[in-house]
Amino acid sequence: MEGKIVQKHKIQKILTLSVVAAFLGLGMYWYVANEDFLRNQKISYISDLYAPIFFRQVSQLNPFLAALSADLEQEEEQGAQKGGDAAAVPVLIYHGIVTRPQEGNTVLREFREQMFTLKDAGWETISLNDFERFFKKEIELPEKSFLLTFDDGRKDSYYPVDPILRALDYEAVMFVITNQSLGEKGEASHFYLSQKELRRMRQTGRWDIQSHGKFAHEFFPTGPNQEEGHFYSNVLWLEEEQRSETVTEFQERIYEDLKTSKRELEEYLGGRIFAFAFPFGDYGQNLFVDSNFELAKDVLLLGAKEHYSYAFYQWWEGEGFTYNYRRPGAFLIKRLEPGAVWSGRELVAALEQGKPKSLPFQDAFSSNTGWLSTWGSYDILKESDELVFRANQQEAGASAILDGSGAWRDYEVSALVESPTQTGVFLWVRFQDGNNNAACNFGKDFVHVEQVLQGRHRVIQGIRDVAPIPQGEFTVQARVRGRTIQCLINNQVLVETPFLDTPLGYGGIGFKMWDEQAGRASLRIKKLEVQPL
Repeated sequence: MEGKIVQKHKIQKILTLSVVAAFLGLGMYWYVANEDFLRNQKISYISDLYAPIFFRQVSQLNPFLAALSADLEQEEEQGAQKGGDAAAVPVLIYHGIVTRPQEGNTVLREFREQMFTLKDAGWETISLNDFERFFKKEIELPEKSFLLTFDDGRKDSYYPVDPILRALDYEAVMFVITNQSLGEKGEASHFYLSQKELRRMRQTGRWDIQSHGKFAHEFFPTGPNQEEGHFYSNVLWLEEEQRSETVTEFQERIYEDLKTSKRELEEYLGGRIFAFAFPFGDYGQNLFVDSNFELAKDVLLLGAKEHYSYAFYQWWEGEGFTYNYRRPGAFLIKRLEPGAVWSGRELVAALEQGKPKSLPFQDAFSSNTGWLSTWGSYDILKESDELVFRANQQEAGASAILDGSGAWRDYEVSALVESPTQTGVFLWVRFQDGNNNAACNFGKDFVHVEQVLQGRHRVIQGIRDVAPIPQGEFTVQARVRGRTIQCLINNQVLVETPFLDTPLGYGGIGFKMWDEQAGRASLRIKKLEVQPL
């Protein structure tokens, strides 16, 4: 009898140890499988990330609990109405999502609020594939669609972001630096995502992985005196040979980096790599500022087009419209970087202002309907309902365009204005960007129809020895239909031409004023109407 009892205890002990070993084994397996996730969690994520997501999800099940989370305030006027089909798409760009304020990065609390507010206002993310199909006119997208992107392949732009994407049913694109993430260097990095982590990201179905170059996100010597510059936009200094690169060496280096980063992503991760993001948003467009080589832009764009379907860069104030319009052969895609301290409401307001506007359009200037400065500055004077341009002491003038007008084609724009200093008035039509636009230029003693096409300026038609700028209030107008432009003052046609170049068949409106003397020019716009023709 005692032998049977001993035997029973042994069996129970073995079973107990087996169960404990099984649980330990499962625990170890779970830890190994989630080691990267656990290593990249922070205590602050509990209050700044997981708790707000939990309360949001609970409140959606029980609306009486919504008051538990201040982040879940919803305004009826914002609503979640989808509207019609999109004519253009905004692209947002972020870098690191951090726990404390850092230059160039976004604090997690701010990012979470921005994404929650976008969702509550009816905005939805799209995939990169849908973005491409939209531009090829294969599909239509809802009006409130946006592409969400992150640069550099950083751990802190994945681990605090992915739970938010999962909760909101959002998706995003990560542009990866292959020299930092792939291979042994990536496995050892505490800052950049590794190859294993990138694969796990893609498997979620919420992330697409694309190229951010191989060595291009580093600074390299550009001169003999320790000068440094961006990899893609500068001729580099070869220290051992005490000389600068030749044009051929520059081109070969650029093309090799573009090609290699694409190939490595395809080999290590699989999938289709067809999009590229320029490091620092620099594609050689700022000669003598970021670039030391006047051919850098042409060489880089040719190389990028050879390997990628789209190239992304950062929009900057003065660059033009904030959205990307569906245009034939579109390659360069602009991205809007939310301000470091923008609230969710401010981000939604910025996207709403940039949305494509329909005709007819009127503006009484009681608020900003989407005017963007392209030179100097302007004011919206609410006390007098005016759009006012004043040149500062260092500038000869100022200018602005109407965001959301980029898809307009045939229309008449009429503005009631006053030029206290009787300086020139420049009325943009068919404005696509700074290198592609048309205009009526009303000078002190001339009126011109002008165009800029691919950066080349030309006066198409004009008259001289006239004084078109009256004293007091007057109406300045432009009519554009097909290839014909008319320039008018107070309903009188002063200049007309049927020879606008065909590529300028669409585009928006804007104003510019100037004077030979810095700090003197001023222009007050009191009322604006745009009618379709």
